[in-house]
Amino acid sequence: MTSAHDLMKAAPATTDDELEAMVRAAMLLQPVGSRQLWLRETEAALDGYGGERNKASSDRIRRVIRNVAEGLGGG
Repeated sequence: MTSAHDLMKAAPATTDDELEAMVRAAMLLQPVGSRQLWLRETEAALDGYGGERNKASSDRIRRVIRNVAEGLGGG
């Protein structure tokens, strides 16, 4: 399963589209009723990656997560 840690490691070497594909694939492995929760938990886990060095990557991942969540609707 893709975690915030996996996403932070991948972010420097991937495009936003590739990150979105990773997030979407991991989210689709979740039960339908908990997908939004999984997205919120993954976004919240990014808070553990503080500091300026990680800010750009975590901001990109947050944008990607929000894009996936907006496309998901109520699942």
